[in-house]
Amino acid sequence: MSYREIRNSLAHEYPFDIGERVENIKMALDGYEELKKIYEKLKANYKSRGK
Repeated sequence: MSYREIRNSLAHEYPFDIGERVENIKMALDGYEELKKIYEKLKANYKSRGK
């Protein structure tokens, strides 16, 4: 699922089913972890270039 779809599911959809809400939150947390890994790789790459 793309980051935009995750954002939309949290910001624009209001599911009445608690299970669906929990799944949306899990998707958001998974997306956060993925973005965090990307950020850490970029930061390490930047530092390894001596800047």
